[in-house]
Amino acid sequence: MKIDISLKNLSKSNLIDEVLEKNLSKIEKRVKNFEKDSVHISIHLEKNPNHNEYFCNTCIYLPSKVIKAQTKELDLIKCIDKNFLNLIRQFDKLKSKY
Repeated sequence: MKIDISLKNLSKSNLIDEVLEKNLSKIEKRVKNFEKDSVHISIHLEKNPNHNEYFCNTCIYLPSKVIKAQTKELDLIKCIDKNFLNLIRQFDKLKSKY
């Protein structure tokens, strides 16, 4: 599984790494049926420079489908968690179809 993380108007911190690691482990459990190299996750975290708002855009590229989620929150941790909950919900819905 390939993971790309980009930050805009944010600096990398241990807290961000811990939250992403926790949420990525939940995704890894769900994509273990796919080949390791066939799954690509792209995460973009951004802070609005004029307001205290955070954005999280995430895409999971699977061999048969692309799952996307976008969230906007006032708290970065809530933004990341809500984004990954949305991805997990979509992934579980996709698994139930197949």
